[in-house]
Amino acid sequence: MRRVGFLATAWLLASCAVQTPPRVHEPLDYLPALTGDYFPLRSAGSGTTYHIYIRYPDGYAEHPNQRYPIVYLLDGDSALPLLAPEHLFIHYDDKIPDAIMVGIAYGSFDPSVNHRHFDYSPASGKPSEGGAPAFERFLREQVVPTVESRTRADPTHRILVGQSRGGGFVFYSAFTDPDLFWARVASSPTLKPGREIYFANPVPANRTDL
Repeated sequence: MRRVGFLATAWLLASCAVQTPPRVHEPLDYLPALTGDYFPLRSAGSGTTYHIYIRYPDGYAEHPNQRYPIVYLLDGDSALPLLAPEHLFIHYDDKIPDAIMVGIAYGSFDPSVNHRHFDYSPASGKPSEGGAPAFERFLREQVVPTVESRTRADPTHRILVGQSRGGGFVFYSAFTDPDLFWARVASSPTLKPGREIYFANPVPANRTDL
């Protein structure tokens, strides 16, 4: 009986030793450069569900009457965690205005989920390209109204940022809906496919402060 009791005790101790404690998910609020909000948003046109991350400016809650420029980042899966801290640093160091930053993310880099190649490219005759008109409509009719109804954004200072193929979409947006954004940043833009549209006349802007 003593042997059985010893074996049972050893088994219980071994079981306790190998148990993994439950994982605790810490909120991003502990990271000052990423403090903000999140919500999923399904595109009415394509049916794709995007992940919308919002980074609030430093001291956002303490200044309830202040409105801020708002920066929309394409490829938010990587762009938001990369650029939000940099923006915070240059706000502290160089005193540039702080801003609300919005990452429009896919939630994965897997091509079966991440449709950036399709979303950011104008029509080219290929079924894998040509989603830019629908994605621009999604920005204009769903993303911008939803985000700006939840935040204290200054809609007159709305900025679009994209890199590579996302930078190509920034150019596409400038040609097709110039008034939607006050400013645009295209980093190393890819202007293929659909570069022929840039040899035509763009849609004229109504704003004079772009």
